[in-house]
Amino acid sequence: NIIVPLCLSLWCCLMSTWQFSSIEKADLACLADIYCQAFDQEPWHECWTQEMALTRLTYFYKTPGFVGWKATKGDMIGGFVLGHRMPYVDRWIFDVKELCVLPSIQGQHLGSQLFEYMEKSVALPLSLYTHPQLKGYYERLGLQLDPYLMMSKKIG
Repeated sequence: NIIVPLCLSLWCCLMSTWQFSSIEKADLACLADIYCQAFDQEPWHECWTQEMALTRLTYFYKTPGFVGWKATKGDMIGGFVLGHRMPYVDRWIFDVKELCVLPSIQGQHLGSQLFEYMEKSVALPLSLYTHPQLKGYYERLGLQLDPYLMMSKKIG
């Protein structure tokens, strides 16, 4: 009895189209859950807590120039993309901070759809920091390596 509704629900999810809408403050807890699930997977294997993920997403949400979109089917949020507009030299750019899709639906092009929707919506040059294993994915979306190098240092 349980298998049929789950299969039907999954079938409906696969067959209907995603709707994109702006991220609202009320969405952040659900997005934090997606964030934890997504970044626990390859290639990151990061162990985010719900609390820290929510803190991070809330921080981005409160950043000047914040813009973000979620992908929904009915009541289900399948993924999101967010970042902020910021000045750079003589123009504005959009700094992509996060792109996340539920692991259970990855591979169905939702991430690419979200990215393309964001790209058309902001209509600004894009920048992002990502895992080296995702270089090819972002190149297929039209991004290229920036001539600058990201560096970091662990303290403590």
